[in-house]
Amino acid sequence: MQTTTRRFGSLRLRITLAMLALAAVGSSIFAASVFIAAERLEQTVLNRHVRAEFDTLAARTREETELRSVRSALLLGFVGQDNPELPAALAALPPGGYHAVALGNKSYQVYVNEAEGREIYVAYDITEWEALEQPVINILIMGVLLSSLLAVVLGFWISRQVIAPVTALSERLQALDPRQRSVRLAPSFGGEVSAIAESFDRYMERLDGFVEREQLFTAAAAHELRTPLAVIQGATEVLAEQPNLPPAAERATGRLQRATRDMREFIEALLFLSREGAQQDGEHARCEVSRIVTQLADDYRGLTASKTLAVNVTAAAELWLDAPPALPAIVISNLLRNAVEHTDVGEIRVALEGRTLRITDTGRGIPVEAQPLLFTRGYTSKSRGGMGLHLTKRICDRFGWQLTIASADGKGTTASVVF
Repeated sequence: MQTTTRRFGSLRLRITLAMLALAAVGSSIFAASVFIAAERLEQTVLNRHVRAEFDTLAARTREETELRSVRSALLLGFVGQDNPELPAALAALPPGGYHAVALGNKSYQVYVNEAEGREIYVAYDITEWEALEQPVINILIMGVLLSSLLAVVLGFWISRQVIAPVTALSERLQALDPRQRSVRLAPSFGGEVSAIAESFDRYMERLDGFVEREQLFTAAAAHELRTPLAVIQGATEVLAEQPNLPPAAERATGRLQRATRDMREFIEALLFLSREGAQQDGEHARCEVSRIVTQLADDYRGLTASKTLAVNVTAAAELWLDAPPALPAIVISNLLRNAVEHTDVGEIRVALEGRTLRITDTGRGIPVEAQPLLFTRGYTSKSRGGMGLHLTKRICDRFGWQLTIASADGKGTTASVVF
């Protein structure tokens, strides 16, 4: 259905084309019927006339045995195939009736048969009939063309009247403000369009419910989640400053700090992505990428203590972005985490060159069949998770950053972000 709609354009154009096709086919069938009926009538009249002349000439040959030909203004008659006056075009004709036989510059209706053992040829001049036939054909053609043109004009006018309510509904839908709630369209329309508007109303009512629940969640996340996270973060900072902490406590405190930071950044990203672009115009937060890269690489080095794995960073030049710091941090953190989790031995190289960040590992790589699913929500190669790369891709799309991942199974992976 969608392909058909695109092929034939708007509803108005399709109505006009339908009326044009109907008028063209109908008028063509009518014109052809008239022409065929006229031809059959002409054939019937002319055949009766030449046969009557044939009977007359045959009767005369019985009385006038030496009669060889008869000529008048419209009629030619010849007796005998050996008649020297018989035109060659007629002599070659076997018995039967023939229409529009050319003799010189004239057309004849011809009838050939035997009588008294001799062939008799009767030719009736129909040149004037043929000349009158062409204007009739021209009139029929003009009638088809005029009816088609009239169908186009009427089609445009009628289609405009027919689809006016649909056009009005479309304009109302385009003018809707997404921030408005409880907007209902059905009371403004009648007839079949009212049923369509009611369907839109039911759909928008469901959307209103979804938006209300999302707004409730984002408001709760902004208030109810930030406060306990701030408390946890403060407590972990106090713990980290305590002297003489056992190694196990230091590791646990470090994990708490990282988990708290990740949760805070995740909440910030969700809140940011839940708002429309217009709501973010007033936010002029800026961040420096090389600082974020260096800090995150230091954090993730702690996760490589149990592996024979080095994390090397090249990020000398500064790169400033017009974005809240949490968002590029989430992008870089997710890519680094994936590199660390999928690399047991070797090296992870993090390089910031110009506006391009590349994270290259020597890990297990990604199977070819899994690569198209990397950014799919819920996809993961682990026992749980599946939001990291999906969230990363959404953040990149929001800011127009180009995210690509190239990998060969068993030969490592390179993730690139062009800010």
